[in-house]
Amino acid sequence: MKIKFVGPLKMAGQDPEGTLEIPEGTTVRKLLHQAGVAGRMLAVLPVMVNGKQVQPAHILQDGDVLVVVMPLSGG
Repeated sequence: MKIKFVGPLKMAGQDPEGTLEIPEGTTVRKLLHQAGVAGRMLAVLPVMVNGKQVQPAHILQDGDVLVVVMPLSGG
């Protein structure tokens, strides 16, 4: 199945438009682990699927748009 991946991370197999082929049953957690995101960062990284914030256990569906928002800091 195919999803669109948007964010500052690059995934192996992602085409220039951000489309990515993934197996059925893939969770947000598994996909982010493949991009090198783990531990505490996985718990606090805002992730949206089709415009709604989701948890890492969310199972992705064909045609989903996954957006990873990197947190900013400063002052």
